[in-house]
Amino acid sequence: MNIAEVKATLRRGDLHADDARQTLLRVLVHVQQAESLALRTCHDSEDDLVKTGLERLDEALSWAHEGVDLLRSAADAAAAYASTL
Repeated sequence: MNIAEVKATLRRGDLHADDARQTLLRVLVHVQQAESLALRTCHDSEDDLVKTGLERLDEALSWAHEGVDLLRSAADAAAAYASTL
């Protein structure tokens, strides 16, 4: 693979990573909405199942945020690498 092909491959990878990041951002919005509804619905509950569900929603938010950050970081690393070629 020559340098032009490597750069083209990196650009395609960047587009796919950006698509994945956009998808995760949409997922993040949906999880935030689900958590908001759950918190309003179950705000006084002491039920262990409710507590577990709310904890899982909070974990899902953390994972989505982390995924967005990882994809952004990967794209930045690929761009930095491409600039050195």
